[in-house]
Amino acid sequence: MTSIGIAVKTASDKSTGHIAEMLIQGTNMGIIEINKALNSAKEVSGSLKDETKELLSKEQKYLDRLKAYL
Repeated sequence: MTSIGIAVKTASDKSTGHIAEMLIQGTNMGIIEINKALNSAKEVSGSLKDETKELLSKEQKYLDRLKAYL
């Protein structure tokens, strides 16, 4: 289903800016979901919390790099 959705969304606009926008939207959704999970988890070990925060940092850096293509 994901492949079909991507094909439909890029059928009329295959520009770098449009693809970057799609990737930014997906990355933002992922960041939101990770934050929700992290905030709702009551008993998370310190190492898992640290790894999650590291993942969020990497995702944010990826997002910032994508902005150059808009």
